Amino acid sequence: MNSDLEQAVAERLPRAAQPAPWGPVPGRARIITLDALRGVAIFGMLLVNIFYFALPPESRNLLGEGAAAGERAVALVVALFAEGKFYTLFSILFGMGLALQSQRARESGTRFARLYLRRLTVLLLIGVVHGLLFSAADILALYAIAGLIALALRELPPKRLLVLAVTLYAAGVLLLGVYAAQSPDGSLPAEPNWQQLVADPQSQPAEASVQILRLTFVPLLTGRSQDGERGLYEFMADEERIFKSGSWTEMLRHRAVSYLLAGIPIRVLFTSWRVLPLFLLGIYFVRRGIFVEADRKLAPYKTMLFSGLVVGLLLELVGGAAQLAGSGHVLTLAVFLIGIFAGVPMLSLAYAGAVAILCARRGGSVIVRAFAAVGRMALTNYVGQSVLAGVLFYSWGLGLYGELDAVQCVVVALLIFAIQLALSTVWLRFFQFGPLEWVWRTLSYGRAQPVLSRSLG
Repeated sequence: MNSDLEQAVAERLPRAAQPAPWGPVPGRARIITLDALRGVAIFGMLLVNIFYFALPPESRNLLGEGAAAGERAVALVVALFAEGKFYTLFSILFGMGLALQSQRARESGTRFARLYLRRLTVLLLIGVVHGLLFSAADILALYAIAGLIALALRELPPKRLLVLAVTLYAAGVLLLGVYAAQSPDGSLPAEPNWQQLVADPQSQPAEASVQILRLTFVPLLTGRSQDGERGLYEFMADEERIFKSGSWTEMLRHRAVSYLLAGIPIRVLFTSWRVLPLFLLGIYFVRRGIFVEADRKLAPYKTMLFSGLVVGLLLELVGGAAQLAGSGHVLTLAVFLIGIFAGVPMLSLAYAGAVAILCARRGGSVIVRAFAAVGRMALTNYVGQSVLAGVLFYSWGLGLYGELDAVQCVVVALLIFAIQLALSTVWLRFFQFGPLEWVWRTLSYGRAQPVLSRSLG
């Protein structure tokens, strides 16, 4: 970015958001819109993830014929308004964070790349620990990996960033289309169907995750023994018993396969091509002053809100209809992929526009401040959701895995988030960062960060 553009963007940022020395941004200098957006994203991801935490794989198809009417209604609302949207929003915000930190480092004369590499390394370690101990659906490790590429591309001119983001996103959707077209049932990349592999261990399913396991890790884990391979599949298919009443060691072994050996390779191969463009889009937003201006005009955000809702919902409905048609025709597959993967980011931006408008008009309200508090502790709250869900659903806690229906799962998600709203607000009255944020920053900056709130220090 040339010096004139840098100066223009710096002038459009709120004065409090223009940091002096390099280091963590104190609470009073943060951009409340970004924190509130992170809080909204944390809430939306919980609404989606709660079904993964609470239900065994065979019970997660809540739109199937065996589901009750109430469960179908809940599943439809979550799929239409939440699934994919908040991961998308969180990814855009990750890119925005990268851009803002890079800008602040430049202004303070700090060499940014080495420090950010350390930051990504720490995030990768936190993600792997989170994925192994609490949730195989972890996204932190993928963010750390994709962040390496975003770091290298962050200085591209804004127009090139936008063109590259759109191109990479379209390429990722095309890659999914090619994969699905080669699959007998038109399925997208996913964790192996362990029950199917138990029924027919010699089958040759199209899932990339199965092929990765069979070509690499299965021989290492089973010594190339067919009995050993079948035993691995039987163990993985026994998920409901393991998480409901099994031992901690069994859960750890199960996640080691589903997360490290199947999940991460699949996400790197197929999901990173959609995550990286969202990072670049976030960098583009910062370079254009979107969501970070002090005295923003609301018209662009209103356009983002209403056009995103209308067009995004229309695209999703068309894509969902094509998915339900399921004819296996290439045209049907194309309509499904374009509808879903174009509709999802448009709805995400609609939500972002709504939050930006709310923050501009009611930035000091209790609800905005509460969501912003959750967003300031996004890492702690993201991992904390997994810990709380483990206490409720897994054998080392209350063992409710597989016991709740979809409606009850949503109620639990709302209760968990209500707890996080309250705890985050109270915590930040006394401390500058969440616990994991403090660990992340301390290891990233190479020195212990202050703990107490500035008002108490």
